[in-house]
Amino acid sequence: MEVVILNGITQTAATGLPKTAEGLNALMQRAYNRICLKRGAFCYDRVLGSRFYMLDAADEHAEERALRYAQAALLPLAGVEAVSVRREGERFIFGLQTMLGTGEIAVKGAKM
Repeated sequence: MEVVILNGITQTAATGLPKTAEGLNALMQRAYNRICLKRGAFCYDRVLGSRFYMLDAADEHAEERALRYAQAALLPLAGVEAVSVRREGERFIFGLQTMLGTGEIAVKGAKM
């Protein structure tokens, strides 16, 4: 079970309690959190997160770098791997392969 966070905001149910995700959706949420969080920003786990925030979206190799940053961030997450990336405007869409199936997550790009 994973608390659902979107754009840094905890999503709440009609009851006011945090929404939770399970199964494949929980794995996608964990992957999203790891890619979005600045590596080293969480004081209790300095290797949690990614270097995606350093990405220059104007760089001609931005997609390749984004995929490498995502892959590195997901290494500690057993059974989850970033296998592809594409751009849609300011967002990078990561294709993920997990032990529970495949999915996609959209992450807003850093420097434009």
